[in-house]
Amino acid sequence: MDPQVAQLSNWLIAGPFEPGIEKVYAPEKEFRFGTMYKGLDQEKITWTIPKIEVLGNVIDPKEWGTTYQWNYHNGGIAWALQQLAEVSGKPVYKSWADNFCDYQLEGIPFVKHQVRTLNYFTSANHFIIKTPLLDFTLAPALPFIYKLCTETEFKNRELYEEFIREMMIYAKDEQIRLPGSTIYTRVTPEEYTTWVDDMFMGIPFLVQASLYTQDKELKKFFLDDAAAQVFDFIPQVFNPETGLYMHAHYSERPDVKMPHWARANGWATWAMSDVLKVLPKSHPKYKAILQQYRRHIDTLVKLQNENGFWYNVLDHPESKEEVSGTAIFTMSIARGVNYGWLDEKKYRPIAEKAWQAIASQVEEDGTVHNICMGTMCSENVDYYINRPFFDDDTHGSFAVLFAGIDLYKMQNKIK
Repeated sequence: MDPQVAQLSNWLIAGPFEPGIEKVYAPEKEFRFGTMYKGLDQEKITWTIPKIEVLGNVIDPKEWGTTYQWNYHNGGIAWALQQLAEVSGKPVYKSWADNFCDYQLEGIPFVKHQVRTLNYFTSANHFIIKTPLLDFTLAPALPFIYKLCTETEFKNRELYEEFIREMMIYAKDEQIRLPGSTIYTRVTPEEYTTWVDDMFMGIPFLVQASLYTQDKELKKFFLDDAAAQVFDFIPQVFNPETGLYMHAHYSERPDVKMPHWARANGWATWAMSDVLKVLPKSHPKYKAILQQYRRHIDTLVKLQNENGFWYNVLDHPESKEEVSGTAIFTMSIARGVNYGWLDEKKYRPIAEKAWQAIASQVEEDGTVHNICMGTMCSENVDYYINRPFFDDDTHGSFAVLFAGIDLYKMQNKIK
């Protein structure tokens, strides 16, 4: 039998038989189901229909920071557009976010089939199947839980509730935490490595979970957990000598000092601002978190350059001006002014100058330039200095959207 036959569908075949076309075999004489024939080497064979599975994938996939893969920065785009729709009054942004979220949830059975039944382990969107990492669990779940918090009735609400129920269990009981601490940690590249990234990957979801759940005990747990984690990340990744966050910290090699990467510092201040927005001032950790937020911001503003940017490695001016870190700092400072955590007279001009810098990197068609690609952690500063920059990497574009939203809210005093 020609092996190419197996690539065709809807063919009824039997074989293989001895090679050669001269001999006439039984299946050529009669068409009988339920019959066993003697094939090659006297093997017993019968009729079959080749089964061809069609696998869903992405044609010509681009770099990691694109909108078709399941990860936190694509979820961040949807989360940003939900809020952009609120402040702009333009439903087209909400429609994009709704379509994105619905597509992801409705596609889960298909992804499970490809991965678990067809053993196509690198199936498109395979990370959505509860990958044990915050980048693919709590962080991309933010637009889903935000929708549940802000809308009462909508299509697929039961799917959203089921998905978020699983994520809340994951947040509370399943995600790895640093032994002896409250904070989320990782086993890559070493066990245990604490990443500043996980302040954003986990803490904003905890805040949203506290707003979403109607269970009073869970509500308190999630908010207390968010506040505790902000505080407990400090001894692990905050460098008191510089007033900046190191990208990560090795538990087994605590003396290693990692560089002060801009976006990592952005994740820290983003998480702090999210917690401060909802944490009651009477909460026992409120003042300590506010103090840490202000200390961090005061260090950051001293490192803003004359063009309004922050460098990719904050205290290395030889590194490039970078958009995603600049955008997150803009957002965090604008929030500080708007919520009264920072003095408006001093800090509003800093945020507005930073926004002008960001705007210089955005084209009329929406293209955003100079975004550092996704980055592992390293103790080698040159690793960060030499990281490639891309246009429209969603790590930066969703940060730019949030920067614009919060700057607009600051200027119009919208909470």
